[in-house]
Amino acid sequence: MSAADSNSPSERGGNTTAASLRGSASRTTAARELLEEVRDTVHRDGEIRPVAALRELAERLERALGQQVEDPRTEAGLRTALPAVYGLLLEAEGEHSDLLTRAIEAARRAGGPSASHEHRADAACNLAALLVRRAIREPTDAHLHAAVDASRGAITAAKHGTLDHQARARGNFSYALRVRYEMQADRGDLLDAVKYGEQAVRILPSGDPSLPGAGVNWIAALARLAHDEPSEPNVDAAVEAGKTVLARTPEDHPLLYKIYSGFAGALMTRFRFRGTRTSLEQARIAYGRAYTTYERDAPTAGSDPAMRASIQASLCDTLIELFKLALAERNETQARVLSRQAVEAGELGRADVDPADPRWSVGTFNLAMAHLAAASTSRTEAEAEGHGSTALELLRALFDNPAVAIPVRLRGARWLIDLAIDLRQPEPVSQAYRTCVELLSELAFPGMNRSSQERLLATWGALTGDAFGWAAGQEWDWKEALTLAEQGRTVLWRSLAELRSPLETLREEHPLLAQEVQDVRATLDTGTAAFHSPDTAVSVTPDGLRRAASRWQELRRHPSVAALLALPDITALRERLGNQTVIYLSANRHRSTALVITRENVRPIVFDDLKPEEVHERATGLAVAVEEFRTSTPGPESAEAFARHLRGLLEWEWDAVVRRIVTSLELTGSPWITAAEAEQRARSLDRIVWCPIGAFALLPLHAAGLYGPDGPVPGQNLLERSVSSYTSTLQALTRPPVRRGKARSLLVEYGLPPTDRRLIGAPKVLSDSQATVAAVAEALGRFDTVHFACHGTQQQDVPSEAALLLADGPLRLLDIPHTSAPRDFAFLAACSTSQGGPLLPDEVLTMASAFQHAGWRRVVGTLWPVQRWASDAVVRSFYGHPGSATAATADALSSAVLKACRARPDRPDRWAGYVHVGPVGTP
Repeated sequence: MSAADSNSPSERGGNTTAASLRGSASRTTAARELLEEVRDTVHRDGEIRPVAALRELAERLERALGQQVEDPRTEAGLRTALPAVYGLLLEAEGEHSDLLTRAIEAARRAGGPSASHEHRADAACNLAALLVRRAIREPTDAHLHAAVDASRGAITAAKHGTLDHQARARGNFSYALRVRYEMQADRGDLLDAVKYGEQAVRILPSGDPSLPGAGVNWIAALARLAHDEPSEPNVDAAVEAGKTVLARTPEDHPLLYKIYSGFAGALMTRFRFRGTRTSLEQARIAYGRAYTTYERDAPTAGSDPAMRASIQASLCDTLIELFKLALAERNETQARVLSRQAVEAGELGRADVDPADPRWSVGTFNLAMAHLAAASTSRTEAEAEGHGSTALELLRALFDNPAVAIPVRLRGARWLIDLAIDLRQPEPVSQAYRTCVELLSELAFPGMNRSSQERLLATWGALTGDAFGWAAGQEWDWKEALTLAEQGRTVLWRSLAELRSPLETLREEHPLLAQEVQDVRATLDTGTAAFHSPDTAVSVTPDGLRRAASRWQELRRHPSVAALLALPDITALRERLGNQTVIYLSANRHRSTALVITRENVRPIVFDDLKPEEVHERATGLAVAVEEFRTSTPGPESAEAFARHLRGLLEWEWDAVVRRIVTSLELTGSPWITAAEAEQRARSLDRIVWCPIGAFALLPLHAAGLYGPDGPVPGQNLLERSVSSYTSTLQALTRPPVRRGKARSLLVEYGLPPTDRRLIGAPKVLSDSQATVAAVAEALGRFDTVHFACHGTQQQDVPSEAALLLADGPLRLLDIPHTSAPRDFAFLAACSTSQGGPLLPDEVLTMASAFQHAGWRRVVGTLWPVQRWASDAVVRSFYGHPGSATAATADALSSAVLKACRARPDRPDRWAGYVHVGPVGTP
């Protein structure tokens, strides 16, 4: 028997305990050494860590946590360190859904009750950073809010940590808010991102290794604010932030190139705001410094081809702006040199970049612009043609890439169309217009906030009229032109869930799928910010954008989504027109065109001598005159000035546009009628429904003509020749008719003297304090006809803010409830209820249109403020006409307007502003 065998059980147990204690102490010591190694790795801000080394470090941490570590603080340190190393591994290895999930789970487990304040702060900051990373990879509403909430919680946890924790928590929160802003465009998020980004920088002392990272985030937030809301304070704040962070960052710091790049972007924003050459030259120098420091630090910080390309693409943009200045100064030699330098920088700005990366779209667009610049300074025709052809191919590649954000593709399309026309290549133009109109429908898809929809459609909405004009003048059939116009107009109306778009049905039946549709569209929209602010924008990874683009194509095939984006059936719409004549009228960059549409045929009318600029000038002049009339001191002078402007406008409409259409249609009707005949005239005259596109949508076409002191000039006006109405689209015009029974009428009056209720047929009345927003909205669903007698408002720069003013506040345009069954008629006897805004004329964002799209088949509204006594006269004439109680409401209004016109032909401000929206007669 050996000595070992002779030991008693108690002796063997004692030896085991001692060995166990020695092993525990050894594991604790090893764990502490491992933590020191982790700290050294994590705190090397901006430096590259080999993937293999990080993997080994993560595996050692996992093993250490699998063993028993007696010291609770050391164990808490290990739990906190693991997600931090996972985060570094994600940066070095690329996005990995499994690894990211493991990292988030590890971060949630860290920072338990036994952890110190420092470890809890670490754990909270790690979790926040990882959730932000997940939100960028998969920008769903849930992920975005989780990232912001966790980042806000980290600030609380960091109160008891170090200054580094406090700065890191604020930096994470600022970044999370900026990510959410890029997806949802909530201005409050961006303002808070600036605030907390600055706090993070101010907390840290100069020379702190974490300061440059915090500085990059602060500059980015300010630069984004300056870009989206350009003003002297915002632009200057972004530039000053860049100077401050540069001054506090060591020259050898590996993140210096990012600071220079963000600073250069801020300088470019200031240049675009002020137009000062100094800012442009400074931006060129800063981009140069960004590139040289990147090349210097690439071996340490890690090679990122997309980052290198982004700097060069931005430098290309700067050189193009310098090229433009040289041309303006007539320095052709310098312009030629700059254009060639821009091409060289642009080639580098696109090299080795994933086409799904938003920076690829920046590089591609800028390189195309550089080639166009080079073409303009080429010394031979062959050289110019070569640069032009290259630019065309680049723009086509940009436009055809589904992973590129829609506004970026539309911007590329505009240049593509111009260039293809110059190169006499019509097919790319035709294809580009078809795709552009499809993209407009997707542009305002639910998922983008309302203000972004309006801003982007204000920028790109003119493409609809241009597409219509191009199609009408090419060898396409008229159906193509009408299809493009029908699909590209009233995009916002068709996208609003409150108006029961097909997506609303999807949301009710398949809420998870509806949410996915919204999230996918939001993901694809992130590339817009990266395009406009490549130095500072947050964007989804290329893989994420590729997945979103692929998934969107799948979602488009879902029946409910496909219904929202479906092309209208023009043939079926024409068959439902009945005896109506619809006139699509457009003044666009290609030509001024009208399509006269009846159930039997379609006829084009081309106005060769009518320039689009002239139509826009007239529409803008009317908008200015209306605003001056609205804000002027009431009195005969302001009213006469407005009437004088209107007389000139109506005369121009007749001479430039309407006379040609009248001649083409060969409209019947007596050149002059007596007062006795006025009541009967409408039934025997032709009926026109105007569907104006672009600036034409803002004009009173129905009243075009010459008006003398004794009345309308015989044969020289439309009022006595036709009953007119308006519609935003054929689709809105041809809805099924209302089943007529005994009409149920509602009168809403507030803020004006009582209405003669006998005129409207003893209606249900909501007046004074009863006329609340909630009561009116509820009642609208129960009545067939409604008459509003109240004040109305319209903001021309934000037309969707139009409202009827009720007892407890405004009934806004977007608050009009959609009716479950079609309703018959609404008379909006309030100011400006049919007045659109010049920024979004094709959206027809008026109260009258809101009622039409909400289910009211016929609506009467006003184009400008109307005096109460003049309004009463038109209202009495309207309700005294037999057509007011039937489907002939357009006839009734036409008769009432003509009567008012005959009484004061010199005062079109009293009668020309009344318009009818909807069908004339019964299709």
